Amino acid sequence: MSSKSVTLSLKPASAFDAHESQTSKPVSFAQRLKRTFSPAERKRLKEVALRNEAIDMLVNCASLDTDALLARLFTDRQGLTSEWAAERLIKYGPNIIHATKPPAWYTLLLLAATHPFQILLIILACSNVVIPGNVNWPPFVYLMLMFLFATVSRFVQEMKSTSAAQTLLALYKTHVIAFRRVLKDSFSVPCKLERSTVVPGDVIQLTAGTVFPGDCIIINANDLMVGESSLTGESIPVQKTAGAVNNSGGIFECTNIGLMGTNVQSGVGVAVVVNTGDRTFISGVASELSKKGSRTAYDRGVHQVTYLLLGITVTLVTAIVLIDIYYGKQDPSSAFEFGVATACGVLPEMLPMVINGNLIKGSLELVKHRAIVKQISSIQNVGAMEVLCSDKTGTLTKDEVVLIRSVNADGNVSMVPLSLGFINSCLQEGLKNVLDEAIIDAATEGFADFGVVNGIVDAYQCIAEIPFDFERRCVSVVVEKDSTSEDSVDTMVANSVSRETIMVCKGAVEEILTRSTSFIDNNGLACALTQEKLSEITGMIHEMNNDGLRVLGVATRTFAIPKAGYSNVDENDMTFQGCLAFLDPPKETSVEAIQQLRDLAVEVKVLTGDNLNVSVKICRDVGIPVTHVYSGNQLESMSEKEFENAVEVGTVFAKLSPVQKRQVVEHLQSKGKVVGFLGDGINDALALKCADVGISVDMATEVAKDAADIILLEKSLLILSHAVRTGRIVYGNTVKYIKMATSSNFGNCFSNVVAALWFPSFQPISAMMILTNNMLYDISQTTMPWDSVDESFLEIPRKWDIIDLLMFIVSIGPLSSLFDASTFAINLNYWGWNDGVDTLGFFQTSWFIESLLTQTIIVHLLRTEKIPFIQSTASWQVLLGTGLTCVAGMVLPFTPIGSLLGMAVIPAIQYGFIFMNIFLYVCVVLGGKAIYIRVRGRWL
Repeated sequence: MSSKSVTLSLKPASAFDAHESQTSKPVSFAQRLKRTFSPAERKRLKEVALRNEAIDMLVNCASLDTDALLARLFTDRQGLTSEWAAERLIKYGPNIIHATKPPAWYTLLLLAATHPFQILLIILACSNVVIPGNVNWPPFVYLMLMFLFATVSRFVQEMKSTSAAQTLLALYKTHVIAFRRVLKDSFSVPCKLERSTVVPGDVIQLTAGTVFPGDCIIINANDLMVGESSLTGESIPVQKTAGAVNNSGGIFECTNIGLMGTNVQSGVGVAVVVNTGDRTFISGVASELSKKGSRTAYDRGVHQVTYLLLGITVTLVTAIVLIDIYYGKQDPSSAFEFGVATACGVLPEMLPMVINGNLIKGSLELVKHRAIVKQISSIQNVGAMEVLCSDKTGTLTKDEVVLIRSVNADGNVSMVPLSLGFINSCLQEGLKNVLDEAIIDAATEGFADFGVVNGIVDAYQCIAEIPFDFERRCVSVVVEKDSTSEDSVDTMVANSVSRETIMVCKGAVEEILTRSTSFIDNNGLACALTQEKLSEITGMIHEMNNDGLRVLGVATRTFAIPKAGYSNVDENDMTFQGCLAFLDPPKETSVEAIQQLRDLAVEVKVLTGDNLNVSVKICRDVGIPVTHVYSGNQLESMSEKEFENAVEVGTVFAKLSPVQKRQVVEHLQSKGKVVGFLGDGINDALALKCADVGISVDMATEVAKDAADIILLEKSLLILSHAVRTGRIVYGNTVKYIKMATSSNFGNCFSNVVAALWFPSFQPISAMMILTNNMLYDISQTTMPWDSVDESFLEIPRKWDIIDLLMFIVSIGPLSSLFDASTFAINLNYWGWNDGVDTLGFFQTSWFIESLLTQTIIVHLLRTEKIPFIQSTASWQVLLGTGLTCVAGMVLPFTPIGSLLGMAVIPAIQYGFIFMNIFLYVCVVLGGKAIYIRVRGRWL
C-alpha cells in the first residue's frame, strides 16, 4: 500500500486554476483560497496542505544521514533542552489529534432534542396554546412531558456511553522515554513524557512496547522490529534500520520511518521526532473522521416513518376538521382543537420513549456481554446488519505469531529443525524477535510432548554469534557440545549433526538454501543438494507460502577444528536441515462465531491489509468461502462495473488501502445493504466511520475507537452474535409498538371520520377523552422493551420497511372501525344515546371504554405472528401493563377524574355488548392476520 492511497491531497486545486484563468492578474495561493471557498473550507484545505507538506518533509528526511537530519530539525543526539522543548510546545501545540475530540454535552443534548418524533411532539404541543382565546393547557403539558422524558432519557444514555468510551481512551494513554537536558552543554537524562508533551526534535528511546508518539526517523537500531498492523494490516512485524534510505518508494518503503501509532515489538533503538499532532500521517485519517457521516440505516428508517405518520396525520385530521366545519358541528377554533386532539391520537407520542427504552435496555444487555455502546442507535443497526466486513488480524486471528510446522527437506514432520531453531533462538545474545519467541514457545509448550527441550540448551555452549543483518537475512550461533551433559540430550539431533563445533544458522529460507550444499533426508543421511532437489524444496516452500505461512530455513555446518573467530564467510557449505513455518492462527472461537453469524443470515466479508495468501488460509480455516478473492491491486485496475461485481461476489479482499476498505463498504450500502465493519487499526478508521455500524475493540488504536459506534471489551466475534440478536430484539419490540400504536390509532382516527359523517350534530368522543385514551394506552406500551421476541423473527436481518408499515396500517387499522361502528349502532339504536345533555356522556364513555379495551387487548394478537397465549405469550411486564390499563379504563368513569372528563357510568349490559365486540374483533384480526401473512409473507 503506498502512502498516496491514504494521504489526503489538495484536490480542489482545479477550482483554484479555473478561477485564476478568469482573472487578468496573477493571484497568490492565499488569495485564490479566500476567493473560492468558504472560511470552513479554507481552514480545512490549509490543514490538508500543511499535513501534506509535513509528510513530504518526513519522506525527504528519510534520505538524510543522521547529522544532516539532526541539523535540519535543530536538535542533536543529546535531545532538546527544557527551554527548547517549551518553546516548541507553544509553536506546534500539544501532540494531540484534534479531529478525534468527543462531542460536547450540549451537542448530545441538541441531538437528543431534535429527534424527528420529538419535533413532532413539540409542534403538536405548541398547537394547543398558540391560538388566542383557545389555549388548552392539559394536552400541552402532557405532550411536553413526553418530549422531556424522551429527550432526557436519550441524552443520559448518550452521555454514559460517551463517558465510558472516553474512560477507555484514558486508560490507554501512552508515555515515552525522551532525552532532555537542562542546559545546552549539559548531559541529557531519560525523562518519561506523556505523549501530548512530545515535540518535533525530541530524541526518544525505543524499546519493546514503545508506541511511536509522532512520525519519527530512526537514528539507531538494533534488531528493531515494529508492528505496523494498525496501519497496513500486516500481522508480521517489520524490521527497521537506521541511517539514510532511498525514499523513492514512498513512506511505507522507508525502513527508517516509524509512524505515529505503530509500536516496537522487539529490539532497541533511538529515533528523532519529525511531526506531531495534526501534522502526522494518521491525522489525515482522523480529519476524515471528523466530517459528518452519512445517515445510517436507522436514521433513514426513522425519518421515513416520521414522514409517513405525518402524512397520514395531516390527511385524516384535515378531513375531520373540514367535515366538522362543513356540517357546522363546531366553530373553526373548536374544530381545530378537536383536530389537534385527533392528531395526538394518531401519532404514537410515546414512540421516542419506547425507542429510547428499547435502545437503553439493549445497551445494558450488551454491557453484560462485554460491549460498550457509544451510539445507542447503532444497536438497531447491528440487528439489521446484512453484511459484516471484518478485518482479519486480531479479529479472526489471535494477533500473535505461532510456529505450526517443523519439517525436513523432504517435507515430512521432523523435530530436528525445531530443536536446532530452539538452540539458535535461546543462545543468541541479540534481542529476540517475535519469531524467536514463537520458536521458544513451540519448543517449550506446543511441541513439549516431543521432548524437544529436554536439557538441549544446557547441552550446548555458545562460543560465537553472527548477528542478523538485512543483506544476509539470517542469524547464526556457533555452539560446542558440553562434555558434562548427558548423552541422551542429543538423541534428537544425533543423526543430523556431529558432537563437534556446530554452526546453527536460521533465516530467510531462500538465503539458507543458497548457502547450503547438502541436505538431511528422511533417514538422517546427508545428501548432495542437487538442482532437482533444490527445485523440489523450493516448490514445497512455495506451497507453504500459498497456504499463508511464513517460512524460515534452518541449516548447520560442522567444524572439526574450532576457529579463533567466525564471520558470515563461514555461512557456506552448510547442510540444510529443514523449515519452520509460522502463522497468525485463527482463534478457537472464530469457527463457532462465523457459523453463528451465518445462522443469523449475516454474510461475512474479510477486508484486510494483510497478505492475500495468508487471508485465504485463515478464512478457509474458519469456514468463510474463498471462491472469490481479490487483492487491492486487482480492485485498483478494475472498471466500475467490474468493481461492483467483485464487491458483491467477493468474500476475501486483501492488501487493501484504507480508502479501498471504505469504497467496498460504500458500494455495499449503495445496493441497499446494512453494513457493519469490525476493525481495530488506523487503516480501518475510514471504513468504521462510513459503515452503518462501526465496531472496534478496547485495545484498538484511539482513532479506530473514536470512529466506532460499539467497542467490544474482548476481541471475539462471539460477542457480535449476541449483539446481532440483541439488536433484532430491540428492533422487534420497536416495530411492534409502531405497528400496534399506528394501526390502532389509525383505526380510531378512521372511526372519527366515519363518526363525523354519521353524526353531523355531535362528537362521539371528546378531545380530552381521546388524549386520556391515548395516554393510558401509551403507558401500557412502556413495558414493550421487556417483551420477548419470537425466535423466527430473529433468524434474518430486519430493517425499516415503509411500504410494509403502510400496508399494515391500512389493512389492520380499519378492522377496529367495524366494531367501533357496531358500538355506535348499539349506542344509537339500542340505547338511544345521542347528543342530548343526558345521553352524550353515555355515548362517549361507551366508545372510550370499547376503544381502549380493543386496542389494549389486541396488543397480544399484534405482537406475534403466532396464536397468542397458546404459541406465544408476552412477558409478564407486558401482561401486567395491558391488564392494569384495561382495569383503569373500566374504573375511570366511577372516579372524580371521569366526571371531569364528562364520563358517565354505563349500564352493566353495555359491558356485555363491549366484550362481545372484543371477542368478534379478536376473531376477525386472527383471520386477517393469517391472510396478511399469506399475502405479504411476513407479519412484523
